[in-house]
Amino acid sequence: MSDFLIADHGSIITIRPVSEAARQWLDDNVAAEPWQWLGGALCVDPRCARDLVAEIASTGFEISP
Repeated sequence: MSDFLIADHGSIITIRPVSEAARQWLDDNVAAEPWQWLGGALCVDPRCARDLVAEIASTGFEISP
């Protein structure tokens, strides 16, 4: 089972934590404003998302598109 679902919407990348561990990791490691969350997914500019997704992967989380 995946920990994160990543979706590319063109001008925005959504990073949706699926597991409780994934949600906790985002809470502990990512500074985000409430308006950056939509439907349980963190909305990120594509230029920033690459580094964030790489960091998520390096911690060992399972990522699905």
